[in-house]
Amino acid sequence: MKTTLIINEQHTLLPDQARCLEGTDYETLLVPANGWSRTEMDYIMENLDKEVIFVSPIPYMIKALAFSAGVNVCSNSCGPEYPYADDGDYKPMKVKVFCNDTREKKELPNGKIISVTAKTGWYLA
Repeated sequence: MKTTLIINEQHTLLPDQARCLEGTDYETLLVPANGWSRTEMDYIMENLDKEVIFVSPIPYMIKALAFSAGVNVCSNSCGPEYPYADDGDYKPMKVKVFCNDTREKKELPNGKIISVTAKTGWYLA
């Protein structure tokens, strides 16, 4: 199974995220800093293989691919056909995202407290 890791070119994997990927054979697809157009995202989704892991959230793609995964596990009568399967070839797709339940607080010099990305506690869901 070919896995595609989708990450914004301005982001990097944290060591804890890299640990989650150990033993996974994946190729990285870099999202340009300015993002993709909907047409570009549609084309990319048509050409993905069996599994995709989102490091950087891309809501339109997550929604479309997760919907596709749901349609693929039931009969065609349970919902509309996935729009990227015009030829009737339904590819079972696994869609995973990085999650973290750990919250870290940081106090700024002006006294304001903000939440920052946790360095540990990452897992794939």
